[in-house]
Amino acid sequence: MNKDFVKFRLRDRKDGVKSIFLSYYYRGKRHEESLRLYLIPELTKEDKKKNKETWKIAEIVKSRRLTEMQENKFSLNKSKKIYLLELWQEKINKANSFGNKCTMKSAYRQMYTYLNGKDILLEEIDFKFVEGFVKFLNKGQTNFKYLSSTLKPNSQSLYFSKFRTIIKEAYRHKLINDDPCVFVKLPKVEEAERTYLTLEELNAVVDTPCPIENIKTCFLFSCLTGLRRSDIMNLTWDQVSNINGLTRLTFRQQKTKGLQYLDINEQAARLMGERKKNKDYVFPRLPSHECTNNYIRNWAAAAGITKKLTFHSGRHTFATLMITLDTDLYTVSKLLGHSDIRTTQIYAKVLDRNRQDAIKKIPDLHI
Repeated sequence: MNKDFVKFRLRDRKDGVKSIFLSYYYRGKRHEESLRLYLIPELTKEDKKKNKETWKIAEIVKSRRLTEMQENKFSLNKSKKIYLLELWQEKINKANSFGNKCTMKSAYRQMYTYLNGKDILLEEIDFKFVEGFVKFLNKGQTNFKYLSSTLKPNSQSLYFSKFRTIIKEAYRHKLINDDPCVFVKLPKVEEAERTYLTLEELNAVVDTPCPIENIKTCFLFSCLTGLRRSDIMNLTWDQVSNINGLTRLTFRQQKTKGLQYLDINEQAARLMGERKKNKDYVFPRLPSHECTNNYIRNWAAAAGITKKLTFHSGRHTFATLMITLDTDLYTVSKLLGHSDIRTTQIYAKVLDRNRQDAIKKIPDLHI
């Protein structure tokens, strides 16, 4: 096997741009593949730099084709006619959790807008298309009126990751010849602010009525256990038991699929109410995420709290409350079901008492 089996061919276009193709001779058959990569006329140093990057990508693809031939994984058959939005909708329907389905839908809406409502074949997606989507997200609009008008870097990264997952799976299942997302750089993810309630604020909301009592019950349960909304909504009575006088929840987390053994205190246990049949849900159903969050904000406002709370703020409240009560970081990590303690360390940063004590030591300057 030598490199003569895979060659580059260039085709001139009327606008002066050259299209890059790969020409194969494999097992007695010839085949040509458009890489959808283009060389522009080199009028400036920037043009030369861009063409150099394009050639690097082309060389990587060529190298992959040679490897596929050597490992007998190469196929001259064209990809199936599969459309992106159609495949994306299938992924939404098969989403394993409500939260993931919502995120997939939000990302889908961004792609739908980027495509002006017109679907695209997977085989037509190239580096230029992917790069264009990243730029689109950078200027994109949010789907929620109460948030800022432009997408934050974290949302851009999250939406792109959903698109990239679809493309990677398509490449892995040989629906496309290459993964055009490999060469694309995303905005650096910013550390998200953890909105939580202090112990004083938590007492205030406890003493304040909420228009929908079930929202109050579930939110306070999250504040006392650290459970996510998805895990609270999926909790059934056969996952609740008594161990050594404590109420224990044994469940598999919806987000991570990790098995969790969580002992809860008496207050949290009381919020669950009277025991029902094993397969019955512990808590009644909640309204939509957006509707629930609006109720929580209005309820908090009635208690004199102006923070932009969401249901997930209950989990943050539990984490910061545990650290405030001097629970060690390892235990907090296990209570939250984190697989990596570095995720838990973010809460320790929020409540860094050493820094607070250091600030208090600054002497009085009589200002």
